[in-house]
Order: sequence, then structure tokens, then C-alpha cells
Amino acid sequence: MGPRRRGDSVFSARGFTLIELLIVCAILGILAALVIAHLARAKMVANEASAISTLRALNSAQMAYSSSCGRNLFAPTFTQLVAGGFASDDMNLSPKSGYAFVLTPGGGAAGAPDCAAQPTQSFYYASAQPVSVASGRRGFATSVAAVVWQDTTGTPPTLPFVVGPQIGPIQ
Repeated sequence: MGPRRRGDSVFSARGFTLIELLIVCAILGILAALVIAHLARAKMVANEASAISTLRALNSAQMAYSSSCGRNLFAPTFTQLVAGGFASDDMNLSPKSGYAFVLTPGGGAAGAPDCAAQPTQSFYYASAQPVSVASGRRGFATSVAAVVWQDTTGTPPTLPFVVGPQIGPIQ
């Protein structure tokens, strides 16, 4: 056998030491914790954007229904809009994207039946409320005026819509 060189022993091997691996794992754990917080925030923002988009789609569906089948009146339910082909199938889902959606007649009088002999309403009010704090922090609502309003406390604004410290229209 030749002379032993430095590091030539049973215990030396080419690779990482346990300390080096632990340091790498600790760094990855810290980075993962930071990323998870940002991902949760991004998901909440996406849920809020989805809720706003759903209410805007509802306004469009109600306007199309009103002008073509509703005799200038509105559908009282999501199901009626979906069945008539005025809204996509996912409009009738609740909860959806972390928000619970409710469509109510809004206090308007019942109108004459529509082109499919279904009931109509002279007014509607729709709201979107976060299912939990993690799914969204703002509540949303809309009505016949087709403006989406927000309330930063998490509850949907109520009628009549009035600008306040936490309540305002979405631009």
C-alpha cells in the first residue's frame, strides 16, 4: 500500500456533511414559510377577483335576460338564468372560489311571466360573501344599476348602496 493521503480514511467520503445538509434544510424551510404566506394572499386576491367577475357576469346575464326574454324584468334565481342560457353553468354554484353567492328579488314586485312562462321580478339584488377570512376579506353586492359595490369588513353592502368608510363602488 502506498502512503495515505489526507482524507483517505474509512470515514471520509465525497459528499455533504450532516451540518451542511441541516443548513440547507433550514434555509429551504424559511423560504417555504415565506412563499406560503404570499401564496395564501395571492389565493385570497384571486378569490375576490373571481367574486367580482361573477357579479359582473350576473349583471350581464340579467341584462340579456331582461331585454330578450324577461320583458324588461329580471330573473329571480340563478337557476332560471342558467336554464335559459343567459349564464354559464358555474353561475349556479355556491360556494364558488371561496365565496357564497345569493340572488334575491330585492324587494321589487313580481312581474309578468317571461317567454318560458317563468316568474320575473322588477328588481334584483345579488351578494357575494367570503366563506372564511382566508378566502377573502371583502364582501360584494350588485343590483339593477349593474355597479358592483364592496365592503371591506367582509359583509356584502346592503341596499340602498351608500358610500361610507368601508363601503364603495368597484371601479
